[in-house]
Amino acid sequence: MEFKPPANLSLQGNLSENWRKFRQNFEIYLKASDKSTKDDETKIAIQLNIIGEDAVEVYNTFTLSETDMVSFPAVLKAFDDHCSPKKNIVFERFKFFSRVQQEGEGFDQFLTDIKKLSKSCEFGLLSDEMVRDRIVLGIYDKVMQERLLRVEDLDLAKAVNLCRAAEISKSQARNLQGASVEVEVIKKKSANRNYKSVSKTSSERFECRRCQTVHGVRECPAFWRSCNKCGQLNHFAVSCQVKNVKVLQEQDEQSDELEFTINSIGVRNQNKKVLSIKSWFQNVNVGDHHVPIKFIKLDTGADVNVLSRKMLSEVGVPESQLQNTNIILEAFGGTVLKSLGIVPLKVQCNNVEFTDNFIIVDKIVSPLLGLESCTKLDLIARKVDALGKFMTKDEFIKNNLELFQDLGKFKDKCEIQINNEAIPVINPPRGICYS
Repeated sequence: MEFKPPANLSLQGNLSENWRKFRQNFEIYLKASDKSTKDDETKIAIQLNIIGEDAVEVYNTFTLSETDMVSFPAVLKAFDDHCSPKKNIVFERFKFFSRVQQEGEGFDQFLTDIKKLSKSCEFGLLSDEMVRDRIVLGIYDKVMQERLLRVEDLDLAKAVNLCRAAEISKSQARNLQGASVEVEVIKKKSANRNYKSVSKTSSERFECRRCQTVHGVRECPAFWRSCNKCGQLNHFAVSCQVKNVKVLQEQDEQSDELEFTINSIGVRNQNKKVLSIKSWFQNVNVGDHHVPIKFIKLDTGADVNVLSRKMLSEVGVPESQLQNTNIILEAFGGTVLKSLGIVPLKVQCNNVEFTDNFIIVDKIVSPLLGLESCTKLDLIARKVDALGKFMTKDEFIKNNLELFQDLGKFKDKCEIQINNEAIPVINPPRGICYS
């Protein structure tokens, strides 16, 4: 009976993992084909015949003694030393403790991966306990995580069985819901709610604002789930209310401090709508001592004024005057800017002076002047106060009759050649223009 030998050893990618798999498969092949009892030279020859040309070149670089060259265990050890360099236990454990289950990842796949990571961590007798702890701390289902924390004397076997049972029951429940009779949806407008209500005569199902799906009461899949956009709980990114806006840029000046390029900023816990427009700059005096600040950014789409901690120090205002604020500034990519607080500062430009609030952040960013302050300083002016009268279709046609009259016909006839065997094709319009 012929047995399939293992594939060649790949020297690309994770060499240590590739060698581990090859060695295991090769030893299985030797036992299955009754070649494990052969002498060492024969087993070395079989290995070199299967391992591939690139790996044979690696074998030729080994500096083995004449005795080790014909010793199968010595050759395996030489490959072990070459393919599996000395491990950094601290880093291996860092990878293990950083592993969490991803959204949509099956539990068995997650379990297999953390077990593989634990092999290189040298936990010894604590291996099962460490894998159990990683399951509890890294599982994606937060409801299941709470349940595991409530179980007394939880061991690895119990944790695995509970997680598998929960995953299977959820899958079965989804299949049952998919096979159930659809409930007629009744659209209803509401002054306080902007979602559709569903007929509750039989199933009490409704369209949820947190997950954008239809389900029953207390069945929201977003419960205890973290939003991928803002990081808060109990809603998905598709329903996230965080606004993003371009408002800050990196300063083009030399500084010993670490600077950040900030392409956008969001305001959470605020109801004001923030938009994005082209940037303008203006020299403005700020503070009681009228300290001139260069390149204040005029962002008429922003409702907040922003200064960095460094700029606040230059203005001469101590941080003790900062007041607490619930405004959270979020940069492009989800990075949250730490808001140190809010402080009222005098602003003077073009012979106009008043006091307005500034949000202070901990990063080096260009000072920003929002819409309200720009208006008070007469840096911008509203030119359009009202829209003109709307023209109906009939009025437009009446005022442009020449556009809707015939221009005449061509004198000659055009003969169009048609291929009767051609297959008709209709192409939809492009969603994105070529230019």
